Amino acid sequence: MPSESSVAQGRSGRLRDSYCLVSRRAVQPNAVSGRASQVQRSLSEKIIRNTLFNSVGFAWDFLIRFLLVPYVVAHLGQTRSAIWAFLGVFTAPFMLLDFGVESSFVKYIAEHYARKEHDGINRVVSTGLAFYLVFGIVVSLIVFVGADAFVRLSSLEPGLASEGAAALRLTAVSFLLINLVKVFESVFSGVQRMEITNLVRIAISVPYVALTVLFLERQMGICGLMWRDILVTGIQLVAVALCAFKVLPNLKLRLVSFVDRETFGKLFRFGIKVHVSRISLIVNLHFDKFLIAGFLDRSFGAGLVLFYDLATRVLSMARMFPALLFSATLPATSELAAQGEAERVYELLRRSTKYVMFLGAPMMAVVIVAAPALVAAWMGTGYDLSAQSIQILAMGYLALCLGGAVGSVVQGIGRPGIQVKAALFALVVHVVLGVAVVCGLRSNASRAFYGILCSTSVALVASLLYYYAVTLKAFGRSVAQFCADALWKPLVVCAVLGAGMSAAGPVFGLVTRQTRLGNIGLVLGYTV
Repeated sequence: MPSESSVAQGRSGRLRDSYCLVSRRAVQPNAVSGRASQVQRSLSEKIIRNTLFNSVGFAWDFLIRFLLVPYVVAHLGQTRSAIWAFLGVFTAPFMLLDFGVESSFVKYIAEHYARKEHDGINRVVSTGLAFYLVFGIVVSLIVFVGADAFVRLSSLEPGLASEGAAALRLTAVSFLLINLVKVFESVFSGVQRMEITNLVRIAISVPYVALTVLFLERQMGICGLMWRDILVTGIQLVAVALCAFKVLPNLKLRLVSFVDRETFGKLFRFGIKVHVSRISLIVNLHFDKFLIAGFLDRSFGAGLVLFYDLATRVLSMARMFPALLFSATLPATSELAAQGEAERVYELLRRSTKYVMFLGAPMMAVVIVAAPALVAAWMGTGYDLSAQSIQILAMGYLALCLGGAVGSVVQGIGRPGIQVKAALFALVVHVVLGVAVVCGLRSNASRAFYGILCSTSVALVASLLYYYAVTLKAFGRSVAQFCADALWKPLVVCAVLGAGMSAAGPVFGLVTRQTRLGNIGLVLGYTV
């Protein structure tokens, strides 16, 4: 008969190999040693530190770009500013052509780092660099050859067309460098040293601002901004590469001996699943615009799309802040999964969900109650429909926040298929409900508009519950047990805060007396 220790080792090995996190044995209170407690505290400290640095880095980057936009627009003018903005939109489709390979770097680097497999890290990083080098060169060649033809399709004036084509070619070079930077930044995320990524980004903001002012004052226009991006990204690439070798002394880059088909296949198989879920999310978030503009009354549809778009911009910004709370959980989950720590992975899922709820639910309650005042302060009068759209969509966007917390965990345990199932489930429910609403209420554009919004929130919440059910099944837990453990307290805070703001809102001008009861009903209804 095998010994108990050998059985435990075999079980731990199977857990690491299959990434099935069902706990086979209850954890006894006295089973956690002092060393395990110290390791747990160390992991918690890493997550807290990385989350704080990610928050600071995000806030700094947002502030710099927000303050520079008026300056850039004033120097470029409206026409060139529109071209500048469109260049960013043009590169977005190329970002999707990597089939999600980037998303697998952090997971596998974290695993190899936890197991002290230095050759494994070298293979992942070298394979990633080789892939993005080839990928970037191919994209750059396509853009360089087709830039003139693409710009001609935009019906620009001849002078602006030549400038736009030149800027587009420079954008391709910047695109190549950015992808190489991401590979090295994945190293810091994988070893849970995200402060390096954020400190480098803060540091390069100095030449970013300086070159922006220098090139625009010299009347270099859009091409000047593109040269700025190339130079700053080049500096960033050198900085993160040097830091990566400093953090990992055993890191070696060999594009021949360390690049192999097996490593790329592993990265690709994982990444393509995450990629499918991301595409499904993009379609989910933009499907309503297609329904509103394409199937409602065409004489009124364009206006409705504008109201909808303004609402989603507010909610997308509100969603970013809770998302920062789980930005550091993917590498931590990968580390725990590599060690076979099923119970600690579940605890990480529970805590991250709880923290996102404690920040996200009250924030959405505030947004629901103050939506009319927020929209009026931002856009002025006449946008009441946007405020109402915010109130209806808020619960769906809160579900997206919670889904992000779950997504970091399922990616960390090597089960991105769960994420794909949830994303496709949301897409199917959303499409079915949306089409049904349009077919049933098409004659009444106003009712159909509200129905489409409701179908979006219902689909996102339903997919979240499905997401929880499938994920928690892997841990041997029920959705009811998890919700009672992680969600009810934040929801109570949300209800109290939202109802209190609605009751006191007229005093501070946040809400009117006429809409106070409606706001209280919305908040309490979402809580239930």
